[in-house]
Amino acid sequence: MWEGIVLAGGRSERFGRDKALVEVGGQVLWERQCRVMALAGAGRVRVACGGRRLDGGWEMVADGVGADGLGPLVGLLAGFRRVRAGAMVFVAAVDLPCLSVGMWRRLMREVRGGVGCVPVSGGERQPLMAIYPAAVVGELERVVGGGERRVRVWVDRCKARGLVREVAMPSEWDGAFWNMNTPNEYAAVRASGFGAF
Repeated sequence: MWEGIVLAGGRSERFGRDKALVEVGGQVLWERQCRVMALAGAGRVRVACGGRRLDGGWEMVADGVGADGLGPLVGLLAGFRRVRAGAMVFVAAVDLPCLSVGMWRRLMREVRGGVGCVPVSGGERQPLMAIYPAAVVGELERVVGGGERRVRVWVDRCKARGLVREVAMPSEWDGAFWNMNTPNEYAAVRASGFGAF
């Protein structure tokens, strides 16, 4: 079974406003990410929303990011605490406007034997557009409980336990993991026509 977690609890400080609420491809970005996951096969999608309420038909998970400053790890933990045992989980940051159904389906083909996959594109790991097994929740509990803020530390621990593996993506994917952090980058997204599923 497939589920999804959209990380939409960030403060958007460089963006100047809540980037989860901007439109890409005719949809509010956080809803677009949920819909892409659902179309790719996620039966349940949750939004780690940082404690605020987003209007829509998707399940919201308050992650407390504003209170403790642990960033995406607390959003991941909040989401994974609600995931069904045995599920494989799509994880995506809200600010990845190029995500598509095809990208998720390509990664789904890399999942084997309950081991998730973290894509590597342009020589960089992409842990916030990856697929993880529900079993990673234990490592999340440990790293967040220890005050860790770095996603890469958690991913390294998951790799060491055989819960995920890295998957090299073809070079044509190099731009697909681009994230949107500033108003100028948002303008470039809108001008480019990104947003197709």
